[in-house]
Parts: sequence; structure tokens; C-alpha cells
Amino acid sequence: MSRPYNLLATIFLLLNKFNIVKNKINLQRFTLAEIWFRETLNRVKLLERNPSLEKVLTVLTQTHKSKIENVSRNWIEDANDPAEWLDRILKIDCLAVIENQEGKALKVGIDLTLNDSPERLEKKIEEIRQVSFLKARTQLGIDRHWIVLIPNHYHDLSAHEIADKFYSAIDQNNDIAVINL
Repeated sequence: MSRPYNLLATIFLLLNKFNIVKNKINLQRFTLAEIWFRETLNRVKLLERNPSLEKVLTVLTQTHKSKIENVSRNWIEDANDPAEWLDRILKIDCLAVIENQEGKALKVGIDLTLNDSPERLEKKIEEIRQVSFLKARTQLGIDRHWIVLIPNHYHDLSAHEIADKFYSAIDQNNDIAVINL
């Protein structure tokens, strides 16, 4: 088989397995790494559905009103997709639910990052530490916000390796953390 065929076949399998159409996710905005990551979280039963569009926009209107107009005019491709609003304003690519050692399920907003410079990473951490981000996460029921650094060869990671890292990290009690896969 040729390499392009393998890539297309892999994408098709991931889409079917993750059931992209059923979950009404705008595929065009995702990179291959994001699709792989979501499918991996789904496989180990950690992927969480996004809140409703109404809930997301209500919260963002209260916490990030000045950003909404700029983002909607310049960055939002599908204004009816809550995932786009979470990504563009709150820096959350997906949500996961992870149980800590006490058995409490915690909702984690995950920002997937490939090859970010230390300066950009620090700037992102400063931004998500702002009070407006904390208020928005709290109102959306998001307990933690993690920046997950994905290596170039992310496809070599197993779902169980990722789950193990996440279960270790959830008990660290850091509201904001950087997880290096």
C-alpha cells in the first residue's frame, strides 16, 4: 500500500471509531494530532462531551465579553460549535473526566500543544491563570486546565500510557499544569 493511502485509511478509521459525525464535531478545524488524541481519550473512556453552545456562550459573555466579538469576527469558522468557542477563547481543545484517588471525577480542560517554545508556553500559562479564565472554567464545571505537550511521534504513545500519566497528574492538585507526553 502507498503511504497516502495508509494516511487516508487511518484518518477514515479514526473518524469512524470516534464517530465524528454523530458528535457533530467540525472536523476541518482539527489537526491529525488532535483527532488522534481525541480518539485515544475516547478509547480509554476519558473523553467528555462539550457543554451546550448556549451554556458556553452564556458563560463567555459574562467572563470574556470583549474577546467574543473579535474572535467571532476573525477566528470562528462555525459559530454553532461550542468546541470552537472553548478553543479560541479559553484555550481548551477538549475535555476529559478523570477520577482521582478518592474516586471523585474531575473535569479537565485540555489544551493540546505541539512544539511550543518556552516563551509561548509561559505566555499561555499566564493567560489561563487570569481570573476571567478561572471564572469561566468554574461556571462550566471544569475543575482543572492542563496544557498537554504532544511529541512529534505522538502515534507511538499508547492509550494506556496517556491514561497513566493523566491519573498520576490528577492527584497532584494543580489547577493548572503542563503535562509532557
